[in-house]
Amino acid sequence: MVSATLLEEYRGSPARLCQEGKITREQLTALIAAVAAFVADAQVVEARTRLAICRDPTDDHVLECCLAGAVDVLLTGDHDFLELEARVVSRHVPGLRVLSPRAFLES
Repeated sequence: MVSATLLEEYRGSPARLCQEGKITREQLTALIAAVAAFVADAQVVEARTRLAICRDPTDDHVLECCLAGAVDVLLTGDHDFLELEARVVSRHVPGLRVLSPRAFLES
């Protein structure tokens, strides 16, 4: 599941990470290939409900995408998402669990 906003973020992130010296050219190439493979099979959804529950308001669009796509699990390493209380998330995005990749694999 992906939204137009997330697609824009995915498009710019790899080059920005490389420019900031956070990844190598080889990692850039691999990341672009991985993003392209993900996006090729992703279902694009349009958020119809605006939320305001994240500490960083620019992150709300991720939860809006989850709501629009009736997503069950949001896998993330983002601490802001992981620290959201389950009751807050479930009140706004019913059925959604926010998990780290490790927690997902262990569940």
